Amino acid sequence: MTARPEDPNNPEQSYVEVLTPRLQNEDEKTKILFECDDAPPKRQVPLLELFSFADATDKLLMAVGTVGALGAGVLRPLMVVLWGNVINSFGSASAQESNDDISSSVNKVARDLTIVGVVGLVAGYLQVYCWTLTASRQSKRIRSLYVKAIIT
Repeated sequence: MTARPEDPNNPEQSYVEVLTPRLQNEDEKTKILFECDDAPPKRQVPLLELFSFADATDKLLMAVGTVGALGAGVLRPLMVVLWGNVINSFGSASAQESNDDISSSVNKVARDLTIVGVVGLVAGYLQVYCWTLTASRQSKRIRSLYVKAIIT
């Protein structure tokens, strides 16, 4: 960076202007850009190698967590269908139907929504709990093996 000195003839200029250096030649720019790309490409880890530190308990936890995730995911479209049933139970009320009939159909749909909500809560909890527990178990195992490798 270069700085221009203050102008002695201009008393209002109380700062120093700083100029940023720039490359004038396009060849220099491309040369600098391509010099940075000389690093060797990093090796990617295969997916199955990520789970090489998992024991039988971890694999069971991952399976239960995956089932919980699938259950929580499947329940979302089911909630949409049940909300459609709520709308239909209100919309199908005609003059001949009594309030008891409407109330019973709404109560049935509300019961179904409650069941789906509780199952979704349990499935989501299982998903998060199982995957978090297996992640902490595997990371603890990896850290202990790393320390053991450094010490020996």
